[in-house]
Amino acid sequence: MNVHTFEIYVNISPEETRACRNAFYLSAAGQNHYCYRNKTTGILYYNRWSEHGVQVSIQKPTNGYCRKMLLRVNPSRLLGNMEATAIFAPTSSNMEALVQALDTIVQEMPISQTIHDFKLNRLDLCKNTPVNNTVLLEYIRLLEKGASCTGWKPVTYPDYRASHSFRRANERYQVTVYDKLYQITDQLLSTSWDNPFSLLRLEASLFSQGIDQQLQQFSLDRYRPWYILMDALCCHGEEIMLRLFQRLVPDAPYYTLAKAKERILWDTDFSSSKKWKLIEFLEKINRHAKVDTNSILQFKNGKKRLKQLRSIGINPVTIEARAGISYLPSLPQLVSIGFVSPADDPAE
Repeated sequence: MNVHTFEIYVNISPEETRACRNAFYLSAAGQNHYCYRNKTTGILYYNRWSEHGVQVSIQKPTNGYCRKMLLRVNPSRLLGNMEATAIFAPTSSNMEALVQALDTIVQEMPISQTIHDFKLNRLDLCKNTPVNNTVLLEYIRLLEKGASCTGWKPVTYPDYRASHSFRRANERYQVTVYDKLYQITDQLLSTSWDNPFSLLRLEASLFSQGIDQQLQQFSLDRYRPWYILMDALCCHGEEIMLRLFQRLVPDAPYYTLAKAKERILWDTDFSSSKKWKLIEFLEKINRHAKVDTNSILQFKNGKKRLKQLRSIGINPVTIEARAGISYLPSLPQLVSIGFVSPADDPAE
């Protein structure tokens, strides 16, 4: 799995903090955006290398003696790829070049630590999926309507981006699905994208606790170098992303209500009575703004009906008829197989 951004950190002493602060402000003389302190959080930001994909920050200590120096890295940009749609492929040569580029930056800072002393703090796994614009917007709507609220909190965007972005987060992870080309246009970023399709970006962010959980899951030693752990997690990236997406949404294809009814009537061995009860249930829940697991279970026989839908591969959230699409793969399917044309309905 490829990478969009990642964060690494190292603890530095108060003396090193003062030396860094003085050096940062001195090099940023006359360019206030290069070095500034957030008045609310107290975090010091240094943006000398931001155009090359690296932002440095020093956080106030929450406890103990040391401060945390954090490097937020866009690896594609650091290695010279300024294309806004680019994502980093963690090949052995790319990883070696990445470590060397970051080592050059760290050597310019007045700290005793080297790049090898840093630890992995966050990792954003991602995948680009070309789709047509109608499909992209329908995916965002389907996710907003049907994503689980259990253990996840919605992260809202400004109104003008809300219909182009979906995000849920908890203490360990964050899942984001969004219109990458819309973001590029909105933020006036540079791209050479010349393709009739839009670009659906799928991202799974591992925060520090999430990294720990995944390292434990795959029996990986947390104390190995950050770049070794990053490479290992990327090797398991598809499995990680699949599990996170399956916690959020049912792993079953989306259909229009009409197509779902047709499948229930003609492609199942249920009794006639059971078929019509399932259709009635599907019609009823899709009149509601949210069709997450919690809301479904509030309906009579909700758990039973949800299990029946899963057994025949129908997502409880249905595609709007006006979208002109009868079928879409589930979000987890997109991770594994990429975009499947709406005409490629496996039920046909």
